[in-house]
Amino acid sequence: MITYEVTTNKPIFIEKVITFATKPCSGALISIHKGILGFFDEFFRGGMFKEENEILKREIYKNRKQIAELNKIKNENEQLKQALKIKETNKNFQVEVAKFVAKNPNDFYGFTINIGKDKGIGEGDVVLTKNGLVGTISKVESDYSFVSTLLCFNVKIPVVDSDKDEKGVITGDATFSKDGLCVMCHLNKSTKCEVGDLITTYGHSNYPEDLPVGKIKEIRREKNGMSCIAIIEPFENALCVKDLVIIKRLK
Repeated sequence: MITYEVTTNKPIFIEKVITFATKPCSGALISIHKGILGFFDEFFRGGMFKEENEILKREIYKNRKQIAELNKIKNENEQLKQALKIKETNKNFQVEVAKFVAKNPNDFYGFTINIGKDKGIGEGDVVLTKNGLVGTISKVESDYSFVSTLLCFNVKIPVVDSDKDEKGVITGDATFSKDGLCVMCHLNKSTKCEVGDLITTYGHSNYPEDLPVGKIKEIRREKNGMSCIAIIEPFENALCVKDLVIIKRLK
């Protein structure tokens, strides 16, 4: 058959049979070859993607860190601007910028700041943020101080309803402090104060005037029937502050 094929230059029947029989195997082998190459290609590409993901994660972490630092600088600048504004409108008062350190262990509604006698801080000094009044200094050490917030029961700050010009005193109350609210006491039983009125500090020798405190959420008649109280929603959440301004009382 070989001699016949060579001399006639024609494929013989057996060659056709073998070609026909092996053709599917050839196709299968080619497919397997492509599959193997594809598998390893995906494997190596997966390694490349993993490395790229790690690079992207590092970039995202770096960007987030930079954003956090910029926000910190922004907040500090806002407090400085607030301090300068207070200084301009209350030339008889001195101001300092401080930072929250920790909550006070013996006072759930109070906290500690990072400056004290070293910066001339004294008991009764006013504490606020760019949003509004936070509280007063209750105790001073050499390089740190304790702050009693508007939610503390020992705080007594003179305030005024700037819409109705009615005066009262802000303090903490066990019934409302747990909800982040404080109370304006000593209102007349026929008070004209209304829900939504703006409450600010009432200026006198020890306190600067017109510092924002909060707005009236509710008016209630006292049990004795002789006076009313206003439930105040402070503009600043006293338990979530970081950067603060301290207004020193006149000595």
